[in-house]
Amino acid sequence: MKAKFTLAALIGLLALGTSAGPAAAGADTFTLGLSAPTVVAGKSAVLRADGTIPVRDLFFSYWFSLSAIRPSVMSTCPEDHWEAVQIAQSTGGAVLVLSQREIANAETGAFSIPIGITATAPGKLLLCAYTDDGATQTLAATSMMLDIRPASRRAVARARARCMKLHSRAKRAACLKAVRRIGGTS
Repeated sequence: MKAKFTLAALIGLLALGTSAGPAAAGADTFTLGLSAPTVVAGKSAVLRADGTIPVRDLFFSYWFSLSAIRPSVMSTCPEDHWEAVQIAQSTGGAVLVLSQREIANAETGAFSIPIGITATAPGKLLLCAYTDDGATQTLAATSMMLDIRPASRRAVARARARCMKLHSRAKRAACLKAVRRIGGTS
């Protein structure tokens, strides 16, 4: 009986030792960062969210969210992702990602999420990104001030020419208004 107990304890210790190895090699805290290329109004771009999940916690699901808030409304991001969602939606901002699962590398805990955007107007936006547990806890947060440049004169001229080809007066007016917005003249 004692030999069985000793063998079971030894197997348990070996299992703990092998599971602690990769955790020590990987991340031991939640991290989150944002990066963006040059963003031009009227053109599509891909932002990136990169982060880490502690390797010991990879068997749990974690969620990414990203909200865009006008800097005239807030100069810093709220602490909680649901606060950011509510503020963005109610003040003319946008929720770019509501709840996307973070799928991390099993050895390092690292993850990367591409986020597609098409800016409709030049200016600045406060981007607020969060990792949460899907319930009540925000585990990592970061922010970035995104500077959206106006479209080039050539792009605005081409877009304006396309608008002028529209037969409906209402559609032409709406199109020209959108062109002025991406060119930064409205």
